Amino acid sequence: GLITRVLLPLPKADQFFGYERFVRTVTDYSLATVCVTLTRDGSVSRGVHVVFGAIQTRPFRVPAAEAALEGNPFEASVIEAAMAALGELPIAPNYRASADFRRKVAGVLARRAVNAAFGWAREV
Repeated sequence: GLITRVLLPLPKADQFFGYERFVRTVTDYSLATVCVTLTRDGSVSRGVHVVFGAIQTRPFRVPAAEAALEGNPFEASVIEAAMAALGELPIAPNYRASADFRRKVAGVLARRAVNAAFGWAREV
């Protein structure tokens, strides 16, 4: 059928996110995207999602990175643990850039997205 509308719930005051993407030009397809969402529970994160896009045929989550962030404070050492938990990201073939380049870019974007989400969560 035809989609006539989409309803999305408004985020709650304690929900935060970081989103990063890498493109060569504004109108080009992304070489990699990362979105991190979390809920602040006091001084720790809960309900963490780490989602990569544009490096595989479909967006995918990284449970090991999510577990490294889940229930932990918004500190640099936690971010380092999450980055280590990413491991060797699977990269689908793409003529726009090599797999190694896209893997490195995805890692940089992941760090930026986590930093952004943590930054917003710390400020409140």
